[in-house]
Amino acid sequence: MTRQRCREVFSAAVGRPDTGVLIDAPEGGNCPACQSVGKGTSRTADVENFNNLSQWLDLPRLGLVHARQLQACRAARLPTELDGLLIDGVDNLQQAMTLQTELESLWRVPVLGYLQLPSSLRTFIESWPAETPPATEVLTALADHLSPHWDERQLGELMQKPNLPQQFEVAKPLPPFGPQVQIAIAQDEAFGLCFPEVLDALERSGATLTDFSPLRSERLPAKTDLVYIGCGHPERYAEELARNHCLMQSFRSFAAAGGRIYAEGSGSAYLCRQLILPGGSAAMMAGIIPANARFTAGPATPQPTEVTFGLGCWLADRKTTLRGYRDPNWQLEPCGAMMTYSGDPAQRCDILGRSNAICSRILFNLAAHPSLLERFVRPSLPVGNAVRSAR
Repeated sequence: MTRQRCREVFSAAVGRPDTGVLIDAPEGGNCPACQSVGKGTSRTADVENFNNLSQWLDLPRLGLVHARQLQACRAARLPTELDGLLIDGVDNLQQAMTLQTELESLWRVPVLGYLQLPSSLRTFIESWPAETPPATEVLTALADHLSPHWDERQLGELMQKPNLPQQFEVAKPLPPFGPQVQIAIAQDEAFGLCFPEVLDALERSGATLTDFSPLRSERLPAKTDLVYIGCGHPERYAEELARNHCLMQSFRSFAAAGGRIYAEGSGSAYLCRQLILPGGSAAMMAGIIPANARFTAGPATPQPTEVTFGLGCWLADRKTTLRGYRDPNWQLEPCGAMMTYSGDPAQRCDILGRSNAICSRILFNLAAHPSLLERFVRPSLPVGNAVRSAR
């Protein structure tokens, strides 16, 4: 993204809350949308990317250090231009005061607070699945233990420190691109992971968002114009997904009527005929795209990539070049006639389609591609028009 686009996305995301926080996530994790920024490079490059982003957004920067590191004489290297510190893993008040004195003397950076947790709560939090958002009760417990040891005054002063330019303000709704469309978002344990700013951008563009569960819903929401399936973990719920015949039939009817469907990353598996697991077992999916989705169970992280459309469709015109992140843990294997939209033979199976249904191994951040965002919220074209534009 450009600097201005990053500022627009961030201001839109934090326009309503009192405080917004940008987190430099650690390496690893299972969600391609969460891993994507800076991945495929060294950790040094990741840190540099995050530093540049924080400067673009004019944000004060806080560092988190663990008391165990300091006690073991492995003090973390202080990042440049740090504005404050938080200490985790503190055992008692005396230890906290000692560490605060040492760190403020050594690094000349204020310690804003420390977190002291009972062992039972820390064990519970450390065992929480990384891909599952923390429950409200967990966040409340963390807040209760942090608030007595948190210097709210110093934090407030830091938040007022940047000289934000006049144009950096709460994002306004984008001008509508036409009649309001309704987008159905797959949201349950199997699916629902996507770039978080995308949903906000769709709403600001005038779209109405509704959710449904591929595991439990019997049909798509009424008056749906477009279905959006993000990435997730369908390989963990293959049998449960295959048993929901009613929703799959609803998908087939929607696709047969020319409805637009977009699935990305592991979400593509749901549109395929079969989801094939590493052991060779297979589960029947919706069968809208004549291809099989094979899960390789590899540890690979998403790969930055660029694709140029060799054919046009409702998502992008011919010769459009987009950047995104390919999920290498999934392979799409064609087993019938369909459209292959990439102009590069080496990327032949990255973006497949049939009628107005599209599945893509590549995750595109719609918020970073205004042209894609506009096409998502634009009323659909008849199938015939879409086919003609592809020629």
